[in-house]
Amino acid sequence: MAKPLIVVVPHALGRIEARRRIAARLAQGQDMIPSAGFNMADPTWSDDRLSFLVTALGQTVDGDVDVEDACVRVKLRMPLLLSVFSGNVRSVIAQQGERLLGS
Repeated sequence: MAKPLIVVVPHALGRIEARRRIAARLAQGQDMIPSAGFNMADPTWSDDRLSFLVTALGQTVDGDVDVEDACVRVKLRMPLLLSVFSGNVRSVIAQQGERLLGS
């Protein structure tokens, strides 16, 4: 297992609105995941933490999204094989996170 990938996305929404937006986007995105060749196990909220598993090409990525008052912290644990894509994954998470959580 490679070192965890951590991406912090700042926001000015407050915890409740940030969590609401993430939950709404997750519901929309789950419909698209199978058509992209991915499978997401049931994502689970525990307080302000979303935990999930995604599988693709026989590889599993697990992660957490921690919603805080002024930022969202995404932590992914990827197999070593997929860690070569960590730069691209970081960029996508940062861009999409800023788009979703922008005021």
